[in-house]
Amino acid sequence: MLLLLATGLNNSFAQPKQRVEPVKRNTTTTTKSSDALIPQGSAMIGGAISFVSTSEDGESFYIFTFAPMGGYFVIDNLALGTTIEILKIDDGDPFLGFGPFVRYYLNMGLFVQGKYQFQSQPGILDDRVTGSAAGPAIGYAAFLNDHVSIEPMVYYNRHFGDLGEYNEVGLQIGVNAYLGR
Repeated sequence: MLLLLATGLNNSFAQPKQRVEPVKRNTTTTTKSSDALIPQGSAMIGGAISFVSTSEDGESFYIFTFAPMGGYFVIDNLALGTTIEILKIDDGDPFLGFGPFVRYYLNMGLFVQGKYQFQSQPGILDDRVTGSAAGPAIGYAAFLNDHVSIEPMVYYNRHFGDLGEYNEVGLQIGVNAYLGR
């Protein structure tokens, strides 16, 4: 009898059972601007240098390049911009390059870039020599803080026109500041 009494008292103080509801999860994923490495509306300004030793048709030469650049992010992670390059080949006169580029940032700072460039070299008696260059590149933006990155980049350029036709493969090191990031 004591056992029945103890069991009855224990049941009267027991907590009522609660119904467990399943957790509702959102199964659709959306990309928010905060998920972007570089958000739309940001700007980039900076520059890069490169030194390449190459050969074409058995003749070797070097190319030194200094390239200031600027761009605007038209959508998250996609920048359109311009670059001005000062190129020096061997002991010849320097020449200027100017043209657009497009750059897209992938995961964790990796980016791909494409560019086209019009080039001009002053000649004797103001006869200018002109040419063009175009090519892809892949690089990495190593951010030092939220606004500044060091950017090594491997590139390929195909040069053509009066300045000669040759291929250029090189490594470029740049520093960029990102405004609005």
